[in-house]
Amino acid sequence: MTAGQIQDNHQRDQLQRRDEGKLNNMSYDLQHLVKQVREIVKMMVRVRDLQCETDWKIFSGSYYCISTEKKSWTSSREDCIAKGADLAIIDSQEEKDLLSGLESSGADIWIGLTDNVQEGTWMWVDGTHVTTKYWADGQPNSKGGNQDCGEMWLKGTWNDELCSTENIWICEK
Repeated sequence: MTAGQIQDNHQRDQLQRRDEGKLNNMSYDLQHLVKQVREIVKMMVRVRDLQCETDWKIFSGSYYCISTEKKSWTSSREDCIAKGADLAIIDSQEEKDLLSGLESSGADIWIGLTDNVQEGTWMWVDGTHVTTKYWADGQPNSKGGNQDCGEMWLKGTWNDELCSTENIWICEK
């Protein structure tokens, strides 16, 4: 091996070590960025989950929180469950008045009411049958035969609606 070849091999080895060092640094930087992104996502989830933590309203031993976004009935219920709650169950005029007063824009609001187990048999999300009823005139009508989820209209009257409709919702715990 000539002196030039030895020098070329030495330079190649130095370049290879330098490139490996750069790759290791880049790999470390990438891992660090991934870790930071994961932390940011965790913080965003905590912020979403805490949305209601400071805004829960109390009434007769229950806590209520109204969403600020719109989702289907099922997605709304999943959000409530993730917060350790469920969609609201209304068993009195006072509770209905309180809940209808939480939302002032007149938006429709998902509550924990459904007849998706048996058409025409309305039940709450906890499996109990509806005894106190605040249906709007002509409701429930199962328009089109597939309105299986309950929503609350302005003034607290109830309506049956397609479960895929996106509404705000009220969680209760």
